Amino acid sequence: MRYGEAPRDDSDQDEDEQQLTLNKTPTTQRRIRKETSQQKSKELGPWATACTLFKGFVCTGILYLPLNFSIGGWGFLSIAISIAACVTLLCSKLLLEVNEKLGGSFSEIGMRTFGKTGKTMVDIALIGS
Repeated sequence: MRYGEAPRDDSDQDEDEQQLTLNKTPTTQRRIRKETSQQKSKELGPWATACTLFKGFVCTGILYLPLNFSIGGWGFLSIAISIAACVTLLCSKLLLEVNEKLGGSFSEIGMRTFGKTGKTMVDIALIGS
């Protein structure tokens, strides 16, 4: 918006789009509509992507915790979650150390350590997760 212009609303944008596609073929109209819709959409940055992944994986697990605690018992589940957290931290630390020494993706690390079978197992585990 420039100085002195009135703010635009969606109806103004629809009219602009109609004027752009007025004397065009149907294929050209679709292409113009697609280009204008792509210009309106934004891509997620790294921080927004990390937050989205966190919500998708961690928050859904947290939603099921109350039911799991009532079924499994408070004492047992508290111990089990603590053990699972420690194992996860240990595995993450080990993966980071191996990545530091060997480099590459998880599949490449599996290939270098256990050969073709290791690569296949890692790929299956990644697909499953």
